[in-house]
Amino acid sequence: MEYLYSNEKLSARSTVSEQSNAPVHQLNSIQLLRGVAAILVVAYHLSLFSGEHYKQVKLVSQLFGYGYAGVDLFFVISGFVITYSTFSKNRKPPGLLKYTSKRLIRIFPIYWAMVLVFWIACKLTYGAVPQADRPIADWLTAFFLIPTHLPIIPVSWSLSHELFFYFLIGLVLYSHNLWVVLGLVVAGTVYQLFSTPSIKPLIWFVFSPYNLEFLGGVGVALLSRINSFPKTVYWALLLMSIVWLFIGPAVDPGNPAVRLVLFGVSSIGVLLALTGLETSRHIIVGGAFTKLGDASYIIYLIHPSALVFLYKFFEKHPSLPFWAFACAAIALLVIVSQVSILIHYKLEKPVLNRLNKLVSSRLS
Repeated sequence: MEYLYSNEKLSARSTVSEQSNAPVHQLNSIQLLRGVAAILVVAYHLSLFSGEHYKQVKLVSQLFGYGYAGVDLFFVISGFVITYSTFSKNRKPPGLLKYTSKRLIRIFPIYWAMVLVFWIACKLTYGAVPQADRPIADWLTAFFLIPTHLPIIPVSWSLSHELFFYFLIGLVLYSHNLWVVLGLVVAGTVYQLFSTPSIKPLIWFVFSPYNLEFLGGVGVALLSRINSFPKTVYWALLLMSIVWLFIGPAVDPGNPAVRLVLFGVSSIGVLLALTGLETSRHIIVGGAFTKLGDASYIIYLIHPSALVFLYKFFEKHPSLPFWAFACAAIALLVIVSQVSILIHYKLEKPVLNRLNKLVSSRLS
């Protein structure tokens, strides 16, 4: 998810150095895409329940069966964000300790809070936490998002990939000579993509196809600095990428290479098109879309807790018609979005700002 996930303000090509007081043009299209990605994931999880309990109504599954592409979009955005925020050509990259602390603060406090919320939701609805009898080592690996962990919150697996991306960038910050490590990971990823995937979970994780989506976001960030394409190219790219995305449900994405070509490529295309249109001032993005993007990390992590209540209710009332489920699903989307926005501005943002200031003062 930076995802996912960072709420750092992204500077466009015309950004001046940190020392300047000149105004900075913000890339709100990034926030728009974050919001879209989060909503797609929620819609996908709703479609799974719909497909299981209302098999006669296939429209929802057909419309949102590709919703997990929101995760691919999050990974592409993450590569873009980390490149712009860390390697801006008009500012020095942060030190390794500052970079690491900022990344960890961005991920863990909210994740731990949402783990608690999920536990409470499960206890209130089903009377127990899923897989509560797991060994303590499994709890710890999930709590600290160790690669290949057994998730507590179902979507937390993607956060391990985020942390791995951050780790690779951290190596480069530590020493430019370590670019070779990043290159080896990319080479291994390409090799594994077109060969029999490793049955060893850790090896598959290190050379996951998601690495290439992250790298695609890095490439978009570098291309956006050039900003030399005419607007017709951006609009055509946006249209083709959306059409390409909707081909997804017609193809089995179980093959990692297929998923990358379908959802990774379409995500890269949409990101390049929208950031290009915004930096060249052909579109203006703002308002509710940016708020939804600001709260996307909360939406991503809190929606499983909300779904637990919805699932339990309709499991207890299996005779309810599909239209009742559809209304409840729409209401859930609205409520989760609004609650997440409230949590972001009233809790997440102030807490993260305070933690970053505290750590920064200790490191300076």
